[in-house]
Amino acid sequence: MAAPELWQEALSKVAQATESVGSFLYPRNQVASMLQLPVSDNMREYIDAYVEGGWFNSDPRVPPGWRTAESGQVIMRDHHLMTPQEYNSSFFFHEFERAWGALDWLAVSFNAAGNLWCLVLRSSAAQGVLPESFDPLLMAFARHLSRVVDLASVLNGQQNAEQIAFFEQMGMAAALLDWRGKLVALSTKAESLLKDGLRVKNGDIHVRDTATDLSLRDAILAAASGKRNRDDVVVVHREGRRPLLIQVTGLPPTLSDAFGRGRVLLRFFDTDVSATVSPEILRRTFGLTGAEARLAARLADERSLASVADELGISIETARTQLRTIFRKTDTHKQSDLISLMAALPAG
Repeated sequence: MAAPELWQEALSKVAQATESVGSFLYPRNQVASMLQLPVSDNMREYIDAYVEGGWFNSDPRVPPGWRTAESGQVIMRDHHLMTPQEYNSSFFFHEFERAWGALDWLAVSFNAAGNLWCLVLRSSAAQGVLPESFDPLLMAFARHLSRVVDLASVLNGQQNAEQIAFFEQMGMAAALLDWRGKLVALSTKAESLLKDGLRVKNGDIHVRDTATDLSLRDAILAAASGKRNRDDVVVVHREGRRPLLIQVTGLPPTLSDAFGRGRVLLRFFDTDVSATVSPEILRRTFGLTGAEARLAARLADERSLASVADELGISIETARTQLRTIFRKTDTHKQSDLISLMAALPAG
């Protein structure tokens, strides 16, 4: 049940078992996450329109529904929350619900993962809402849902921890964000950048420059919503130093979780820090001699040929001769091309 695709299938089976048109999970105070939460097969368009159109703000069932759930009532139907007169005079029902067939509504409330939730079942007007004889079964199912969501939350938390552990092992500067763009986990290498142009405030990662900060926020929210298929790279300029690059990637469902945590991956690339290229890798890859490999490896951090020759204790003429051979063996033509090539190689 931790995988999103299993939740979607499970909710479709719940709808089928209750002879409902569809079902979905509704978390309290996290309405935007409904765009990411799993729903039964045929309710996705309804949820997208409900959230993206802002209709949740005018749904007259929401405030009394959460108050009723807080009071301990598990099963809620429309008539528990509003009168027929309120229903018939509601702008929400006339303008939104009728466009979707004015389906009957039943909610099953439960507590899980530190939040109050409702499982919503929608049935057609011809079917009518589930009869009250189903209430004992629905109440038992609510207890089951609570346990399953709690378990999935624990498993998803472990999955996020394993992803960060992988970043740590690979020496990557990376961060995981949830569906809101809030920080879930940060690798040690990324944490070191918080003193170098980045900061975390109220769970959001910010950069100092306002325009760049807005670009980063836009890229994160686009990745979290799944509306952008390509990665975004945000360039953070730093006074007197080379830029910091932030690659923003929306994670596919197989790498995310059922509740929107671990939705976005940020990778940080500090262009002011050069990777140390292994001379052995250069030797084996391009057939360089030991002396040529040592020279090329030291050029990776963009130092001058003269300074590298002095460090290696060779003349500038010898260094130039070796560099011409390196260009030939690596099929490059200038030092900047060689540096770009070495940047793609594993660090030593």
